[in-house]
Amino acid sequence: MLTVPTSCSRRGFTLIELLASIAVIAILAALVYAGIGKVLNAARSAQLASNLRQVHTGLISYVQDHNNQFPLTSKNGYDPDVPGSPSLSWQQVVAPYVGEDVDGWSNSERIYASVFRDPTDLSLKQVGEARPTRNIAINGYSSGSWGLHDRNINTIELPAKMLALTSGLAAMYGDEYAGGMRIRNINYGDATQAEKYTRIAGEHYCVFVDGHLEVIPQARMIEEASLGAYSILFDPAATSGRGWHP
Repeated sequence: MLTVPTSCSRRGFTLIELLASIAVIAILAALVYAGIGKVLNAARSAQLASNLRQVHTGLISYVQDHNNQFPLTSKNGYDPDVPGSPSLSWQQVVAPYVGEDVDGWSNSERIYASVFRDPTDLSLKQVGEARPTRNIAINGYSSGSWGLHDRNINTIELPAKMLALTSGLAAMYGDEYAGGMRIRNINYGDATQAEKYTRIAGEHYCVFVDGHLEVIPQARMIEEASLGAYSILFDPAATSGRGWHP
């Protein structure tokens, strides 16, 4: 004959068990979040490399159409004696060669989608008043004719060793041009300065004049910068065609 218990005891979770369960869930969530973060960072880095290559292709196409001459780093077409003459950045004169329209150049959505923008820069990722920046930077500066500024490509003796493009300064509030869309060796005087030009810790994505891409450790960027006129990477003596020791 079966006997039916008159009472049954039920045991719930103790406080310690509940806390342990929450801790395990928190650890698993953190691992998932970290994994997603790594994937997103890798995707942004890959997009930066792609953007740099596309801009380089447009830049070289511009050079081929302009007697082998690189653009000025700023004020292309500007003539102080001609009122209303255009003052275009190097990015604006290269834009048609990468399929971008100069009309509406400051439109936030267009900036965000532009190949001239560093996608690892999340400082102003939203559109609207605080807009992102086209902060792919060219190796060149008008003062002293540094780098590629108004440079004939035929004067570059080692195109596989001379920097053409890299990432510029992080976006700044309401500043489309961000000062860092053109760089020179003095921008990499020490780690504090160099870190302003990358969002990838200790690494600088660079495309060279010949079109190949390298990820250069920050220590090397700083070392090259310290060489001044003898830097092969920055090659600042553009007017003479050689600013380094062979």
